[in-house]
Amino acid sequence: MLGWEYPPHITGGLGTACEGLTQALSRNGIDVQFVVPELFGGESAPHMTLLDSRTAGPSPASSTSAVELPHATARAVVPLVTMGAYTTEVEFSQNILNLNETLTQWAQTACEKELFESSQAPVLATGDQKVPLRNLYGKDIFTEVEYYARRVLRRAAQLDFDVVHAHDWMTFPAGILVSRLTNKPLIVHVHSLEYDRSGSAVHPTIHGIERIGIQAADAVIAVSDYTKSVILEQHPIAPHKLHVIHNGVTQVALKGAGVSELSLQKRTPESKIVLFLGRVTFQKGPDYFVEAAAKVVQHVPGALFVLAGHGDMLPRLIHRVHELGIEGSFHFPGFLRGNEVEQMMRLADLYVMPSVSEPFGIAALEAIACDTPALISRQSGVSEVLTHALKVDFWDVDRMADLMINALLSDALRLDMVGMAQQQVDRLRWDLSARKAVEVYKTLAA
Repeated sequence: MLGWEYPPHITGGLGTACEGLTQALSRNGIDVQFVVPELFGGESAPHMTLLDSRTAGPSPASSTSAVELPHATARAVVPLVTMGAYTTEVEFSQNILNLNETLTQWAQTACEKELFESSQAPVLATGDQKVPLRNLYGKDIFTEVEYYARRVLRRAAQLDFDVVHAHDWMTFPAGILVSRLTNKPLIVHVHSLEYDRSGSAVHPTIHGIERIGIQAADAVIAVSDYTKSVILEQHPIAPHKLHVIHNGVTQVALKGAGVSELSLQKRTPESKIVLFLGRVTFQKGPDYFVEAAAKVVQHVPGALFVLAGHGDMLPRLIHRVHELGIEGSFHFPGFLRGNEVEQMMRLADLYVMPSVSEPFGIAALEAIACDTPALISRQSGVSEVLTHALKVDFWDVDRMADLMINALLSDALRLDMVGMAQQQVDRLRWDLSARKAVEVYKTLAA
């Protein structure tokens, strides 16, 4: 299994989903060997083998035979972009390479010492400071993706496995490479698409890598029917290859009794807390949250809006809050992680997820598991499985504000929502997701 992040070193829901799924796979008898770009310390995964892609493996001589190319031409030819150098759509289209040529080139260099010595870990130098991979979701990520793919190829030569399971586009090139060179079936797991993150302004290279991975895979897992429909629209493939497996909620999120409160400087005993928690980016719709809040405070003066997270839209939204004159009703705690997330969920009276495009939305399940009702975007995968939640089109700020007001003014409504929604959440465990994944594994491995 190939993943880009793992708790506690995460930036969003991808690492959380990988943790929940692998724990459940282990309970269902699956031996998982999970390769991340780098281990930073603090990772706890006793249920599986967690591997650092940089770890030195066998000598070039001993690994060459394990990475021979007899099967590289046995499967359909799919183009693979050379990553790191091409960013414009014209350059991208002009520099697509035949996959087998790329595989041959990478296999020839896969065991070269200078690429895989741990001292040559892929980092960006900023003066004398090295920036770890967990911060590299930015402009140099293509170089990191190529480093990861090359290292995974060498790592795979040491391992025994039946299927390759790759999570999101950053791991797709590595998954394709290992699958082609070992003739093991490839599953790509789509948690989010570039279309979800950027709308019409998709990055052509990321979009292209997603297409390559999806079309090269033997099976594709989508986290919702919504995501399945976007895949079929953006990256046409045979429908029989697509499997919808909804995310779950972990047992850990259902505990947490007696957690201490986070410090909220502006909170009063009468405050009703409305929570936005996620990346402060276009995809998550935080601007709609702010505009709706301005309408709510006119009717619920004690409402306190917590906008938790980091992202490129944060400075603009802080400025907008000041423009609207509602800074006294807003709190910006920054990025929350680990137990802080659960604490904040339990403090909130209402969780709001106004996403413009949300493949799933695990946080909504986590909020309900923490006894907090949810108001969710209709443009989310989680809306398919949650019937007892308030739902709104992300762009309908007036309706969003009305639903917030009704929920905040009615304790009975919030209690009823949580009670009914928790019955659904109880059934949305990762074990169900794992059993469905196992069926995909068995079919392909057979």
